[in-house]
Amino acid sequence: MRLCKDNQFYEFQARLAGYSFVAGIDEAGRGPLAGPVVAAAVILPEDITLSGVKDSKKMSERAREEAFSLIESRAIDISLAVVSSQEIDRVNILQATRKAMKEATLSLDPQPDYLLIDGIYPVDLPIHQRCIIKGDDLCLS
Repeated sequence: MRLCKDNQFYEFQARLAGYSFVAGIDEAGRGPLAGPVVAAAVILPEDITLSGVKDSKKMSERAREEAFSLIESRAIDISLAVVSSQEIDRVNILQATRKAMKEATLSLDPQPDYLLIDGIYPVDLPIHQRCIIKGDDLCLS
């Protein structure tokens, strides 16, 4: 019997439902007055174990670096997408964030069949997805 690790409840549920490539998506840059918005997407292997990962603003620099190193070395794929401040001014921060999340997702290989999104807004893609408020505190991906 497979056991659900504490910070992988949502990944476990998705895999139990038959999804193979579960991607987590988060953004950075929505708060600053100027600058781009960046979205990251990651597909982690089912067997990864990494405790203590949460919202990066709540982690020490050392813990962030250790988590990043392990995630970078074990991830099936990682993708980043950047939307410029000029684009944010043109379309608004929400649409720019959703665009960055969509681009980050589309750049993953393999393409995910399930998305776990930190926040309340889904990505405009025909992929099963779940939005999780405070997802970066609750979900490893």
